[in-house]
Amino acid sequence: KKIEFKALRFENLLLQKIKCIQHASRLCDGERLVYLDADAILFETIDDVFEAGADVNVTLMDDLPTWENMSNIIINSGVIFFGANSTARNAFLDAWWHQALKTNEWLREQASLVRLLEKESREMFRVNSSALLKFNNVGVKVRFLSCDQFNFLAMENSNPETFPDARIFHFTSTRQEKKLFWEILNYLRMRKANEHFV
Repeated sequence: KKIEFKALRFENLLLQKIKCIQHASRLCDGERLVYLDADAILFETIDDVFEAGADVNVTLMDDLPTWENMSNIIINSGVIFFGANSTARNAFLDAWWHQALKTNEWLREQASLVRLLEKESREMFRVNSSALLKFNNVGVKVRFLSCDQFNFLAMENSNPETFPDARIFHFTSTRQEKKLFWEILNYLRMRKANEHFV
């Protein structure tokens, strides 16, 4: 019972992400908006993300898990880039919230984002592809970006020397442990500094 309560509490806390982004969207009316989980760190500029003109840019796992049993992690909702079109952004966020209310899967807020987009077509789930979707009769251009470049989180059981040259590193799971976090962060900082001297 205690474990179930903790799991439910965790899921409900995650669900608040959508409401927080909706609030930020109202505050940033007519401006671009970037959502980063608290454990995601920006290492390079991201301005060019917006050049494609998408209203919503989500990060897609480069090695797609199977649709059959791991589909709720095909997208990682820890990094999302929103264009300046507030009408499109808010229509998307509203549709995401309503989908989350009827999704009953592990990592509910992320799974609901996958389900929302999957309704259109699984075929569009490719890095750098985009699709014009309709939410509440509002056209929303959704684009898929590479997690390896814009939301690298596949750090478990990997050596930092093998990490790609990502713009955003996302320290999930055991990588948040203080000692390991600082080791990785210091290595990435040193690697980035050395790139500038080459």
